[in-house]
Formats: sequence, structure tokens, C-alpha cells
Amino acid sequence: MEYDLIVVLLVVLMSIILFATEVVRIDVAALIIASTLMITGVVTPEQGVSGFSNPATITVFSMLMISLGLENTGLVSVLGEKLMKYSGKKEWQVIFMLMVVVGILSAFINNTAAVAVFLPVVLTISKETGISPSKLLMPTSFAAIIGGSCTLIGTSTNILVSSIAEAHGIGGFSMFEFSKLGLMFLGAGIIYMIFIGRFLIPERRGENSLTDAYQMREYLTEIIIKKGSKLIGKTLGESQLREKFDIDVLEIMRMDGAMGFPDIGELIKENDLLLIRGNVKEIMKIQDQEGIDIKAKSLVDDAQLSSGEAVLVEAVIAPESFLIGKTVKTANFRQRYGAMAVAVRRDGVSLRKKISLVEFRLGDSLLIECQKSQLQSMYRTTDLIMLNKITKRRIDKSKMGVGVAIIVSVVTLAALGILPIMVSAFAGGLLMVLTKCISLRRVYRRMEWQIIFLLAGIIPLGVAMENSGAATYIADMVINVAGDLGPVGIVALLYLVTLLTTEVMSNNASAILLAPIALTISTQLGYDPKPFLFTIMFAASFSFLTPIGYQTNALIYGPGNYKYTDYARTGIILSLLMWGMATFFISFFWM
Repeated sequence: MEYDLIVVLLVVLMSIILFATEVVRIDVAALIIASTLMITGVVTPEQGVSGFSNPATITVFSMLMISLGLENTGLVSVLGEKLMKYSGKKEWQVIFMLMVVVGILSAFINNTAAVAVFLPVVLTISKETGISPSKLLMPTSFAAIIGGSCTLIGTSTNILVSSIAEAHGIGGFSMFEFSKLGLMFLGAGIIYMIFIGRFLIPERRGENSLTDAYQMREYLTEIIIKKGSKLIGKTLGESQLREKFDIDVLEIMRMDGAMGFPDIGELIKENDLLLIRGNVKEIMKIQDQEGIDIKAKSLVDDAQLSSGEAVLVEAVIAPESFLIGKTVKTANFRQRYGAMAVAVRRDGVSLRKKISLVEFRLGDSLLIECQKSQLQSMYRTTDLIMLNKITKRRIDKSKMGVGVAIIVSVVTLAALGILPIMVSAFAGGLLMVLTKCISLRRVYRRMEWQIIFLLAGIIPLGVAMENSGAATYIADMVINVAGDLGPVGIVALLYLVTLLTTEVMSNNASAILLAPIALTISTQLGYDPKPFLFTIMFAASFSFLTPIGYQTNALIYGPGNYKYTDYARTGIILSLLMWGMATFFISFFWM
């Protein structure tokens, strides 16, 4: 094999490993891939950075601006409030309304943003109706994923594949070119979740307290400062309880009353009763070394923890949060938010290692203690999605009307072919700023830069696949396996391969990797390439089997208290259903 072909195949293998293991962030992985291709000479420097100026990258950036503008006007929040009023009380009614509203909304705005805003709405509905959050959050996420397939702007994957088609002279996709199938997918998804899927989702968390949900009883306890303790006379900061033992003092109880959320300058006195969070082994060590008694069989619950001026709240790390990749210490968490991170839950379990060493990830659930006076500022931060309360915001109806007018104009101009989608979306994003639906500062802060850099870094891989002959090489293997089955058999195989690939890689990375192969297959066999590109596009987005395949699945993981297997159990039948529908209807409509 030629040098370029070998290098590209090795880079493809490397990309799969990087995306699957997440040893580095996916955007960093994409930039590593682009750099490797340039260093090895497989692509020119111009091709290596072409992703930054690619129409798909510009369009996605613009649509994210529009989504942020719509969210900032309060439109999504208003829809959430209306949903709470009219969702009904029965489980199937709530699931139906959630999936319809979120699915349609996700066809026009960023689906991750839609799920982020609806998270506290769903939890409030859960509390009011007595329906387990786990029964509602997974249908919400799946509806957002499927809803994105209904229009060209529904998800970045659609825009990316359309851009690839246009670059190859096929012509980009129109706004509603595949909407009929997208709506069929959404309808099938809703019917499946109501009649089958919801029965496969286990009930989790119910009415359990936050301390139970985070398994806090194992390491929240009370200690008594004995006479002669080395801690007496020291401030909390001087005691170095956190530095030496990873122990946080959440409350000090004295004869004259409890002191919730004590300052680090507070003096420790004899007979103080300290409410602490710490690993059991570390608590035993401090008892031996510092002269304290552990209060026998001490059980601490939410009421105790939230006494006085302190309150216990739950939050999820938001997309593009400042906290992602940082620890409590490097983020300066206490000073930044005026709050203390008490526990972290990831992948359905509370993390047992020192909380000061935990690097936060998207979707991590945090148990936070803060002063009641700090609650409003906590609700306003964009780094965390607060789950205990729906944030009330001032609604400017005129701005909301402007935002709606902008998105309608963008869609109409692109749908009628008056302007290319990139141009109409770019102008729409600019109008959102000029009309003050959102400030440019907020755009810079809230923009999902990870998606932008992922696209910019991974697009050169598609160029390398074609330039090196790797796309032809892999396409020949696919034709040898499924060529005799005709176009329907190839659609079925391409969908399955893409589906499995997107579960371990980013959906956009899967599309970039497999779209050139689909194009080569269609060229060699003389078929219309669009059905094969639609196949890649749908399959790359429909990730239902794992919490890591799509951001919306990661967001609901903690709040729903799901286990990894819950996604596979609920999503496998839905994935097979979508596979069968895609194979039949893509062939029926476009072949």
C-alpha cells in the first residue's frame, strides 16, 4: 500500500481510539488528528486548516448563535412553563407532551440547549406528578436527538453532511428535503416510548433525599472536639482538614446555636460539634491523630445539612461550562460561586476519590451546599444547570418576538432557495446580536466551542480519506460484502456500521469518516449518492445505546440516576426500529 493510504488508515484507527477512550477532550483529539495529517504531509497546510472556513463550521456556529439568542429571550423557558400546565398527570401523557414539544423545538434550535433548559422542568413535573425522573428524562433526550433529524438545521451532523454533498458537486440538502422521514422517525419514537420504551426504563430516585441519592450517609458524619485536641484554637483554614484528610466542615454546632457553612477563618473550640464530609478511612485517621470523637451512629439527612443559613442543592455541569476539565481547587469553586461542592456523581455512582482531585466532566451531577443568600447567583450561572428550581427570568416579549422572527426568516430564506443556509444563518446570528436578543460577550461565553473545534479539526480527515484513496479502499471492501445485495442492502450495512461507530465516536466524526466512503460506493456502482448520504446522516445522529454517544444523553445521566445498561436496554429496540425504517423508507423515497 502507498504511504498516504497507510498513514490515513493509522490516523483513522487513532481517531477511533481517542474518541472512544476520551483520554483527551474530543475537540483536542480532532486537532491532534488535523495536526498529524499536516505533519505527515498527507494534507497540505491549507487543507489541514480548511475546517475553520468550511461552510458547515460557519453554519453551525451561526445556528448556535441563533439558538443562544432564542434561549436568552426566554422563549424556551416559556415553552417549559406551558408544558408544566398542560402535560397531564398520567405517565404516558407527560411523555407524549414532552417528546412532542422537545422534538419539534430541537428541529430548529440546538438540541443540547433544549434538553438543558427542560431538565429542571422535567424534574418539577416529576415531583408534582410522582412519576420517577428516570421515566421522563430518557424520552426527553431521545426526542431531542430524533427531532434534530427533521430539518437541515436540526443538528450539526445534518449541516456537515449537506456541506460534504455540496463540496462534491451533488448540491446541498434543502431545509425540509428529508423532513418527511424525520417526522416519521419522531412519530415512531414517541409511539415506541409510550407503548414499550417506558416499561423498560427502571424507576430510580423516586422520593429519595439528595443525601441518599449521593450515598452520602457513608461519609457525612458528626465529630466532637475533645479537650486537648490539636485543633482547638486553630481556624478552619489553619486546621488543614481539607489538605491533609480531604475533609470539609459543613457546619459547626455550639451551645449558642449552629453555624452553617462556616468561614475558613472561624476558630475551632473545645466541645464543638462539627458536621463533616469525608472518606471513612480518613475520618478514622483524623480521630486517631487530632483528638476527636465520632458521634456514635450519626446519620445526617437533608434537613440537618440544610439547617440555618445553609441549603443543599443539586446541579449538573452544563455544556461548555467553565468547570469542565477543572477541579474544585483549580476552578476556585468556593470563591467563584460562594458554595461548597460536597459530592460528585458520575455514571450513576458517587465518586469515592478525593473530591478535590475530581476533574469535572459534562453531565457530572454535583451536590452543593451554599448560603441561602447565594442561591440566586447560583441560579444565574451558566456553568451549572440547577435542578432544584426552575429559574424565573424576566421575559421581554418584544425581544422574544424578534427572536422568533429571525429564526423564521432564516428558515424561510433557506427553504425557498433565496439564500444559501450558511448566508441566511450567518445573517440571522448577527441580527440576534444587533437586536440585543443576546450580547456578543454572552455568545463568546456560551458558545459550544467544543463542537466548532471538533468540526474544524476533523474535516481534514475527510479530505485525507479521499486524497489518499482510503475511502476507495474501504468502499471496495463494503462492495465485496454487500454489493450483491443491491442498493437496499448497502443502505442497511452503511446504517449499521455508522450506528456502531457513532456509539464510540462523536456523531460528527462518524459522519466525516463514513460520508466519503458512501460517496465512493455510489460512484462506483452508479447510484444516486444522496440516499447513501442520508443514511450516514441519520445513523450518525441516532445514538440511543450509550450515555456518551450524544451530549443530551450525558446531560440526563446523573439527574435520572441511570446506569450504563439502562440506555442499551431501552435503546436497542429503538435503534433496530430506526434501522429498519431507514433501510425501507430511504430506499422507497429516494431510490
